[in-house]
Formats: sequence, structure tokens, C-alpha cells
Amino acid sequence: MTSTRASRVAVWAAGALALGWLVAAATALAYPGGHPPAWFVAGEGVVMASFVIAPIGVGAALLSLWRARRQGASTPHLTVVALASNLLFLLVAVGLWLWLMSVTA
Repeated sequence: MTSTRASRVAVWAAGALALGWLVAAATALAYPGGHPPAWFVAGEGVVMASFVIAPIGVGAALLSLWRARRQGASTPHLTVVALASNLLFLLVAVGLWLWLMSVTA
């Protein structure tokens, strides 16, 4: 199965967000007391990037899966994983954003 451009976009979006979330987690572990500038900039930056990048990845994955279904081709497993990852990153970002809004309110 050849990967389409849409599936590559979905995989790259999921990979970029995974790297960002790993950097945010590493920053939080590096400053366990909660060094506010470093943790907040890394963490909030990843949350904000997830609001932009994850929907693009979800849309690209859904487009790739829709095209594969229309052509009668097999479902690309990597695209399904990218779809699930992008949805997970988006849900975590929304959850953290809502938590942050409830803590600061």
C-alpha cells in the first residue's frame, strides 16, 4: 500500500505533537518544583500547537481513510494510528486547557 500525501501529513502531525509533548514532559520532570517560566512556556506552547496541528492531522487521516475506502483498498494501519494519536493529543490539550481555566478562575 502506498502512502498518500494526506496520510503522510497525518503521520507527521502526530509525530510532531508527540515530540512536543515529550519535551513538555521532560521540562516538567526537569523542574519538579514547577519552574513557572520554563514549564509554562513549553507546556502551554504544546497545548496551543495541539489546537492547530491536531485537527489538521485528524482531517488528513480521515481524508486518507475515506479515499482508501472509496478505492476499495485496505485500511492503512499507520494512518489509523496517526488518527488515534492526533485525537488523543487534541483531547489532552482540551483537558489541560479546561483544567488550567478552572484553576486560574
